[in-house]
This record gives sequence, structure tokens and C-alpha cells, in this order.
Amino acid sequence: MTTNPVEKLLNEKSGVLGLSGKSADIRDALAVVSRTDGLPSRPELAAQIYLWRLRKYLGAYLTTVGRADAVIFTDTVGETVPVVRWAMCTNMEDFGLMLDADRNNRGTNSRSTSRLPPASFEFS
Repeated sequence: MTTNPVEKLLNEKSGVLGLSGKSADIRDALAVVSRTDGLPSRPELAAQIYLWRLRKYLGAYLTTVGRADAVIFTDTVGETVPVVRWAMCTNMEDFGLMLDADRNNRGTNSRSTSRLPPASFEFS
């Protein structure tokens, strides 16, 4: 049985891996050091797109339901990568979201990064 090349591409080479060119794990993209020429590297671009899309979906949800009583972060990334939680909640105060920076930074593990996204990744 042969695998459809398009299906293989979509299932095995797309998403964070396709954008970063390195890894399917967003934690690897978040850990990349910024380039010196000011342009985002492929992993940085993957991280920016990943975080932007998460915020887009959270914002769309909050726009529909109004203020949230809580946002629950699950899975390895949501539970252990402070920058993801920070990125999701930044400038979302109008929806009732406020992130405690100290508590956020305590929810880490050895593989996570507390480095904020590159300066080119701004939330307004």
C-alpha cells in the first residue's frame, strides 16, 4: 500500500516542523536565539505564528462568550512553558484575564524557556 504524498506531507512535514525546519516541538522553536541581523529565523517565525494563532482563537472565544472566569492551560506546553501562558494573556485584561507573573514563571520544567518572544512579536 502506498501513502499519498500530499497526505504524508500534511501529516508529517507541516505545522511547526514545516515552519521551523527543525522540530515539531514548539518548545524547540521558542528556545532559539535571535539572529543578529534583526530578521526572525525560521524557528522564531514558527513561534510567532504559533503564539499568534493561539491568541487569535482565545480572542475569538472570548469575544463570543464575554469575560472568562478562568483559562485553563493543559498539556505539556500549556502546563510547563511560561512564555506561552504569558503570550496568551498579554493585553487580554478587557476580557478579565490577568496573569500573575510570579506564579506563571514557577510553572516550568527543565526543557521550557522563560525567554519572552523576540521584540518583533508585539501584542497590541
